[in-house]
Amino acid sequence: MKLSAMLGFWDTEGNPGLEIAGAHFPSAADAFLARRGLDRSKCSGLSQVAGCNRVSNPDSLCGGDVNGGAVCDTVTDRCEPVTMQ
Repeated sequence: MKLSAMLGFWDTEGNPGLEIAGAHFPSAADAFLARRGLDRSKCSGLSQVAGCNRVSNPDSLCGGDVNGGAVCDTVTDRCEPVTMQ
């Protein structure tokens, strides 16, 4: 799974969340965990493995490069779409 897809699964920032069977979840991952009786507190180390700025070429984890797709914002540790000017 590309990191950008994984982050979308776990990410809550800027995400309106989702409703499933009348219950609100901040992300798809939270719904997935709740179905199994778990929550994010059981996912130790998530922030260390979910960020993009953890390898020598962080853009490669975002599925893009400066020519298109997404790149890693090394300050926020998040994949961001490339904006062409």
